[in-house]
Amino acid sequence: MESLWFKVDTKSFYQIHLQQVYVLYKAVRDFATLSGGEVFYNLRTGIGTIERFVTSQAQKAIGLKSGPEAVALARENALLNTIDNHTFFCGDMKEIFTSDFIEIQDCYDVVITDPPREGIHKKFMYILL
Repeated sequence: MESLWFKVDTKSFYQIHLQQVYVLYKAVRDFATLSGGEVFYNLRTGIGTIERFVTSQAQKAIGLKSGPEAVALARENALLNTIDNHTFFCGDMKEIFTSDFIEIQDCYDVVITDPPREGIHKKFMYILL
């Protein structure tokens, strides 16, 4: 997709319908309306495909994932595509994505989560309060 390369392994989730995922990721990028100065979080980063696709229009991307293998691949994919405005964290989003974490890392302008999870709106209400 747009000259990006992704390394996957047998445990990785990767959309296999490449034409459709390209349409989906373009829609995410367009909907985010990033202009270059924003910070975005991907709360279920996987191997980092959405970050790579959207990051050219953002200042900083922060990915969270509970699986260490996926986080390692996300970091490797950032290097593979010479993208340096990403930071990836391994851990359960419920435990590490806190107000303190956001204060240390940076406040977000956009949050992406794929797939969405039940109750996530409550987490953002808590953080915003």
